[in-house]
Amino acid sequence: MSVNMIKNISGKAWAWFAFAVVSFLFFVLGLKILITGIIKGAAAAPINLGVAQINPSLVGFIMVILGVVLLFFGITKTVTSMSEEVKRNYRDLGTAYTYITPAIIGMVILVFFPLVFGIWIAFTNYSREIGLDDPGFAFPTLERFVEVFTNQTSDFWNIFFVNIWWTIINIVLSVSLGVALALILNGKDMKFKKIYRTLLILPWAVPSYVTALMWKAMFQQKGPINQIFEPVYAMFGIKEGLKWLSQSYIDITSLSTSIPVIGSALVNMFSLKGYMLSLPFIAVVVVNVWLGFPFMMVVALGGLQSISETYYEAAEIDGATKWQQFKFITAPLLKPTMIPAIILSIIWTFNQFNVIYLVTSQDQMSILVVSAYREAFEKGRFAYAAAYSVIIFIILALYSIFTMKISKASEEVY
Repeated sequence: MSVNMIKNISGKAWAWFAFAVVSFLFFVLGLKILITGIIKGAAAAPINLGVAQINPSLVGFIMVILGVVLLFFGITKTVTSMSEEVKRNYRDLGTAYTYITPAIIGMVILVFFPLVFGIWIAFTNYSREIGLDDPGFAFPTLERFVEVFTNQTSDFWNIFFVNIWWTIINIVLSVSLGVALALILNGKDMKFKKIYRTLLILPWAVPSYVTALMWKAMFQQKGPINQIFEPVYAMFGIKEGLKWLSQSYIDITSLSTSIPVIGSALVNMFSLKGYMLSLPFIAVVVVNVWLGFPFMMVVALGGLQSISETYYEAAEIDGATKWQQFKFITAPLLKPTMIPAIILSIIWTFNQFNVIYLVTSQDQMSILVVSAYREAFEKGRFAYAAAYSVIIFIILALYSIFTMKISKASEEVY
C-alpha cells in the first residue's frame, strides 16, 4: 500500500484497525490461559473474578471465542470504514481477508499451534511422571530423538520398514484394483453403470472405524472368513480356523510334504523356519484395500472420462491393440490425475491409524503412527511420542517434495 493510500485512510478506519489488533492480543492471552489450564489440570490456580473463582480453562476458552468474534468484527468494520478511494482499490482484497479470517484463526488453533507445540514437546523430557512445571523438566534436549534411533526397545527401524512395506503393498493393490474397475465402468457397452458405481463407492462412504470393526468381527476364528476358507484349510490339514488377529505367522512347513517341489521352494524362499507373512498384516491389508480402492476408482474414472475419444479412434485406424492404446494413450493422459491422488493416498496409508489399531490385537501389527500413540497414551511418554511424530512429519514432507519434483505431476500432457 502506497503512502498516499495510507494517508487517505480515515481516522475511523484506523480506530477499528486498533480495535482488531487489541482483539487479536485478547485472543492470544485467552489461548495462553486456556493452554496453561489444560496442562496443569486440577493443579491450576483458579482465577479470582471478585464474586467467584473460576477455572482458568473455562476463562481461557471464553476469551478465545470472544477474541475470535471481536477480531472478525474489527476487521470487517476496518474495511467498511475506509475511504471510497481505498475501497475502490482494495475492496476485493479486504473482502477476501474478511472471509478467510475465520478459516485462518481456525487453522492457527487446530493445526499450527498443535504442530508447533508438538515439535516443542519433542525437545523436552515431558512424560506422565515429569510435568511441564516440574523441577526435573528439561528443555532443550535431543535425548528423545537419540532414544528413538538407538534404543532397542523402541524397535523404530523394524517398524519403519514394516511401515514402508505396508504402504507399498496397499498402494499397489488399491491403485491396481481401482484403475481396473474404472476401466470396466468406463466401457461404452457397460449397462447399469450408475448402480455399479454406487455400490463400489459404498466402502469409501462408510466411516473407516465402522468398516474396521466389521472386518474385525469377520476375521474372528469362528467368523465368516474362516468358514468360507474351510475347504482350503482341509487341503492343508488345518482343522481349526486361522487366528487372523492374534497368530503371528502362517506356518507353511507342511507345504514341503504336501506339495513336494513348489512347497519346498516356498519354505526355503520365505524363511528357514518355515514362516511366511504375518496373519494380522494380511488382515489389515485386506481391510485397508477395501477402504482405499473406491477413492482410486473415482479418481481414475474422472481422468478416463476427460480423455478425448479422438485419440482412441486415431489409434484404432493405425491398428493399435487395446494394450498399446492403454500404454501410449490412457496411462500417459491418466498420469496427471493419478499421481497427486497416489501421493495423497500414500500419506494416508503411511499414517493409517484406525484400521491397524482397531482390527489387530496389541503388538501383533504396528506402524510408526500406532507406536507413537501407544507410547503417548498407554505408556505416558509424551516427549518420546512427539519425537516419533516429528520424524514421521519430516519423512512425509521430504517424500512429498521429492515425488512431486520427480513425477512432474503438475505438468500438462496435452
